[in-house]
Amino acid sequence: MSNDFQTARWYDAIYANIANYPRTAEIIESIARRDASPDRLSLLDVACGTGRLIEELLLRGSWDVQGLDLDSRMLAVARERLPNVTFHEQDMVEFDLGQMFDVITCLGSSLPAVGTRDRLTQAIYRFAQH
Repeated sequence: MSNDFQTARWYDAIYANIANYPRTAEIIESIARRDASPDRLSLLDVACGTGRLIEELLLRGSWDVQGLDLDSRMLAVARERLPNVTFHEQDMVEFDLGQMFDVITCLGSSLPAVGTRDRLTQAIYRFAQH
């Protein structure tokens, strides 16, 4: 196993004490269900990292989920964790998946990582297009 892959695995260990993925999934579902009533909702988790939020949403059984991240190491862990989920290796500023989602999430400190105000505007525009 490559060192890069191991580094991505440390991400989960570090965030285990910081991120409360079950509670986050509960909040997302509560907000999404307030305005929508379909049995299944579609969700794109932008900057999904290792897929922990997606995993929590899948445990709830009422989501069709996909993930998007620029980091191939994080996606390798996510794909191993969730082999039946579609993950896209793309930049949040430039992605085009050709479909709409009921919910798009982008959590943590991912948005500032785009680097400039113009790129942030472009990323938000991409979210709105999907």
